[in-house]
Amino acid sequence: MYIFIVAENQGWIAPQVIEEYLPDRTILKLSFVRNELKKVTEKTERQKEFILNRMQPDMEYKVTEVAQWLDVGRTRARTLLKMLIIDGKILETGTTKMKRYQIIK
Repeated sequence: MYIFIVAENQGWIAPQVIEEYLPDRTILKLSFVRNELKKVTEKTERQKEFILNRMQPDMEYKVTEVAQWLDVGRTRARTLLKMLIIDGKILETGTTKMKRYQIIK
């Protein structure tokens, strides 16, 4: 089915087809969540480690500072910081323009 190909190409979790009886029905469960099994490249791992090594405890950093360290755009820096938050290695404080990041001791 085409929906399975689209899900795989987008990196989403594969759709589930659920069949139930009493009453008879077929359910298609779609999840637009990224599949966590996506391979992380060696370059990304190096960049994440560089960020962790550069951050000092009790200091907060902006996305623009991290982007300057790595010589990448703010979008890429934000993506790397989100990965580190998911990994549980840094904390995020504030909202939008006041958002800051700090390393977990």
